Amino acid sequence: MRKIFKILLFLGLIIIFTLGFISLVNLNSLETNDIIKYNNKTNVLNKEIRPIQEAIQIPDPKSGDIIGRIIIESINVNLPIIEDVTEENFKNGAAHISNTSLPWNKGNCFISAHRSWTKGKLFNRLNEINTNEIIKLVINDKTYEYIVYDIQIVKPNNTKVFYQQKGEYDLTLTTCTPLYKATYRLIIFCTRKEI
Repeated sequence: MRKIFKILLFLGLIIIFTLGFISLVNLNSLETNDIIKYNNKTNVLNKEIRPIQEAIQIPDPKSGDIIGRIIIESINVNLPIIEDVTEENFKNGAAHISNTSLPWNKGNCFISAHRSWTKGKLFNRLNEINTNEIIKLVINDKTYEYIVYDIQIVKPNNTKVFYQQKGEYDLTLTTCTPLYKATYRLIIFCTRKEI
C-alpha cells in the first residue's frame, strides 16, 4: 500500500510540474522554432557518472544524463544533477525537471530531490536554508552562484511556483516537506549572482 501511495504521489508531481510548465511556456510566448534550432546542436553525454570536470553543457540532454552538480555548503549537499525526474534518477542525485530552463540558459531552472531516509540524505536538510545563502551549480568548468531570495511551503498542486522569476537566470529547488512525508512542497527560489 505504501509503495502504491509513493508511485501515485510521484506521478502526481510529474503531472503538476508538467502542467505548470506548459502554462509557463504559454504565458511567456516561447517560440517552438527557437527551441528546435537550439536543440539541433546536441552533444550527447553518456549515462555513466563522470567527474565534475568532465561534465559538458548539453543543449538537449536525455533522461539520465549528468548535466552538472549542485553544491550547498551550508547543509553539506554535493550531488550530481541528473536530467529528468524519474525514480531511478532520484536514487542517484538531484533531478533537473525537464522542460524548465537548463542551468546555462536564461529562464528558471527547477531541480528536485527526495527528502527521506529511504533515499539517503539528498535534500533532507533543505529546510535549513535561509535567504541570502549561496547555492552553486557546477557545469563543466564553470561554477554558477545563486542567492536565495525567497522560501515558500506550498501545496503539491500549486503551479504558481513555475511563474515566479526574479532575474534572467533563476534556480528553483523543490522537495517534499515535512521530512519523511509528502504533504507539502518546500520551494527555494534563487537568482544568479552578478558576475
